[in-house]
Amino acid sequence: MNRNQLSLGILLTLLVALGAAYWALSLSASERLAKAIAEERWEEVEALALEQLQTTTPEQEADLYETLALAHGKQGEHPQALAAYRSAAKARPEDPELPRRAAIEIVQIGNLNADAGHPRGPGAY
Repeated sequence: MNRNQLSLGILLTLLVALGAAYWALSLSASERLAKAIAEERWEEVEALALEQLQTTTPEQEADLYETLALAHGKQGEHPQALAAYRSAAKARPEDPELPRRAAIEIVQIGNLNADAGHPRGPGAY
């Protein structure tokens, strides 16, 4: 075996080892989401929650919608937060906290509309 073949073999071995290390150390989707929440990176939380909703199980759906609602609310996107809380409540109807949080978003929307000079009636949401 000549020197070039030996160097190429060593380089390929290193690349395989680096790939294996990266795969072993990379965070799972739920770990990336938890990290983004902890670091309050709300746009990333929104994107990760939406991504995970595409492949989630029914048991996880309500949690992801609730997380999505939180991200929208933190970004001041109250109509989207309301829609996400409503979806979470449909997925987990036994949870009394979700309709309460949806009601808080309705109040936030009403406050924003009133501040903008566009009051709406209670059936507008």
